[in-house]
Amino acid sequence: MAINREKHSFPVGNVETITMYPLSFEEFLMALDKNRLMQEIQTCFNEIRPMPLALPQEAMELYKLYIIIGGMPACVREYVETRKLLGVPEIQNNICNCSPIICKFS
Repeated sequence: MAINREKHSFPVGNVETITMYPLSFEEFLMALDKNRLMQEIQTCFNEIRPMPLALPQEAMELYKLYIIIGGMPACVREYVETRKLLGVPEIQNNICNCSPIICKFS
């Protein structure tokens, strides 16, 4: 990969590259302390049966929230701590401005 040195700097010296992935929906539910819902989703999936009546709506609302927030840990932490979406876009923008590669895949 070529780096445009006019726009981006790259550290000199010993650089360790690691591959990171965003939180999965399951991890997102754990962060929101929705372990029972997560377990029920897994059980219904494994047993190939529908979820009890109230749970599909809650699961869909949380999935929509996951899609909005994304899986970046800093964004999830902001939401968990405040229970508001207000600060999430700024964190998302900071992540994207930090690395175009991260923005491309997030």
